[in-house]
Amino acid sequence: PPSSHPWWLIHPASSFDHALIACRKGIHRHIHHCVITDIGAFIENLSHRRKKTMKKRKDGTVKRKTKAQSQSLPHSQPHSQTQAQSQNVVTVMTSSRFMITILVSLTFTMVLVNVVLMKPLEDVTNLSNGPAHSLDQQQQQFAQSNRLSEEEGLDHIRSIFKEANITLTPQMLQGLPTWNQIQDVIGTEPILYGYDTCAQFQSSVPPIERMLGSAGMFNTGTNLMADLLKRNCEIPERRAKYGVNSTKEAHHGMLWQVPWGKHAQARSRLQRTTRRASAVRKEYVLPVVSIRNPYTWFQRMCTSGYVTIWEHDERNRTECPNLKTPTGDWNQVKFGVKGARTHQSLAHFWNDWYHDYYLASDFPRIIVRLEDLIYYAKETTTQVCECAGGRIRTDQPFQYVVESAKADSRGHDASVGFYQAWLKYAKPYDVKGGLRDVDYDAAVEALDGDMMRTFGYEHPPSGQE
Repeated sequence: PPSSHPWWLIHPASSFDHALIACRKGIHRHIHHCVITDIGAFIENLSHRRKKTMKKRKDGTVKRKTKAQSQSLPHSQPHSQTQAQSQNVVTVMTSSRFMITILVSLTFTMVLVNVVLMKPLEDVTNLSNGPAHSLDQQQQQFAQSNRLSEEEGLDHIRSIFKEANITLTPQMLQGLPTWNQIQDVIGTEPILYGYDTCAQFQSSVPPIERMLGSAGMFNTGTNLMADLLKRNCEIPERRAKYGVNSTKEAHHGMLWQVPWGKHAQARSRLQRTTRRASAVRKEYVLPVVSIRNPYTWFQRMCTSGYVTIWEHDERNRTECPNLKTPTGDWNQVKFGVKGARTHQSLAHFWNDWYHDYYLASDFPRIIVRLEDLIYYAKETTTQVCECAGGRIRTDQPFQYVVESAKADSRGHDASVGFYQAWLKYAKPYDVKGGLRDVDYDAAVEALDGDMMRTFGYEHPPSGQE
């Protein structure tokens, strides 16, 4: 029979028992068909039991009445007893009818839903073998809906560079990735983790006291995030008090770093305080933590590791990040100068550092991707600003960071500006990310898969697909 109709509607002459047996044997694939036939069998069984019970009660009443009459009891007593028992039978019958009415109503309601909507639950029953529409498929469908045509994507890129006051020559434009290529690598929208803690921050901190501070590991865009916030975000209550032209960063609430130091792990936030932040209440600062794809981060750390120390050759990039020693042990990393902490490898260091913020539940924080600060700068900055109860300034156009965000920071590489960043961060992966087999396998083994998925990062292709 057609699978879109209940079995007993196709075969009205068949009993519910037959339908129930067929359902239990797996002939019918739809859950609600089984439910309907089970209810039908239950009703039929209930009706049969009710008739049998009534017959027994009736026989029992007649026998008791005959016995009473044979003992010459007063006529009123057996009559009263019989009347009471009859009332009990009526009560039982009424209750049974009421139950049957409810069950029949439920049955026909389910039939109506099945016939009118014609929506079998087959997709639900197939979930155990894999969802009909997996999360990846839904994300792909969403991405397709946000796709721009080639010309629309080109116009979108031009408009961003125009807002940034950068004139694109034909040669420059030709060198840029297309907007669809960017979305293939980065995604169709910014990813911000911890946005659900914004309400907690706003409710616990008075508006006049709210501040934002940058945090993140080396080479992850902490300066870029701080610059974007300083140029574009404001806390209205602070602006009203200190004025728009105040030169002190604390007046506007946009701090260069969190009070415990932007590169320090969050586990030390209550014990550590930088010299300039001694008067700042830490709970009044919302940490804005920048993160970066670990594979491109490996490459950058190999040339600019700062106070991160591990055995590797900066001049030989083909052997970096050197996650394991020649003997197959993890190549340990020390981070910091005073009280340096040791991590199993550079990949484990990426895990450990961000776990402090990623898994935190005792304080508000928000984590943003470096890639979004480049390709979705306005959208990301707006969401971060509003998270702290701020707003994007309306007395000026949005201010992009065109020069290197590290240009005014001593000891930092200032070679990557706005255009160079657009060229760099949307490149498709090389096979194994350009790593040696031993480093690629070690990275796949060590990196936190859950955190990778959360931020839309994937392992490079192995070359064996």
